[in-house]
Amino acid sequence: MRKRWLLAALSALCFALLFVGCTAQKPVYTVTYINGAEVFYTDTAEEGAPLPRPDKDPEKAEDDTYTYTFKGWSLSEGGEIADLASVTSVTEAMTFYAVFEPVEKPVFTYTVTFVDGLTGKPIGEPQSVKEGESAVAPKPPVHEGYTFTGWDKDFTNITVRTEVKALYTVNSYTLTTEVLGEEMQRAFPIHMCGATIRPARSLPIRLRENRT
Repeated sequence: MRKRWLLAALSALCFALLFVGCTAQKPVYTVTYINGAEVFYTDTAEEGAPLPRPDKDPEKAEDDTYTYTFKGWSLSEGGEIADLASVTSVTEAMTFYAVFEPVEKPVFTYTVTFVDGLTGKPIGEPQSVKEGESAVAPKPPVHEGYTFTGWDKDFTNITVRTEVKALYTVNSYTLTTEVLGEEMQRAFPIHMCGATIRPARSLPIRLRENRT
């Protein structure tokens, strides 16, 4: 009787140990994917489970010189691309880093021409300006009887072929005449300096030119 009781107790103990062994939880590991300074994707998986992966590729913002193409994941920052297909199951905590290939942007240039607004002739040589940059204004021509006032358009942040004209205004002169002791003034535009005005017949006329 006692032997039967011992056998029953041993059987129960073995069954219990077998049950605990079968139901013991497997280790759980964290798998993390890093894009730059941010966590792009993270998940957990039991030991032996398939490797969890993000459902989309990461992106990297372009800069002034390059765009970036995603190439894969590396097990170290700046390291070689890992073959994730060869990782059949999770056996430890893992961290992957996004790897991008820089692609240089094409450089666009545009011709900027400065033109004399009076003669229509170009001022200096045409300039080849990179997109987004500015042209350099040449020294405007000097025209007798005119004053340079500026350029007809902005030539910074160039994005298209551009023609810039020099603008001029006609100089204004005041002529003062004295006829029989009385002064008369008249302001009018004149295109040429040093113009000679002759008095009518023998009237005493004094001419004084005041340029404004």
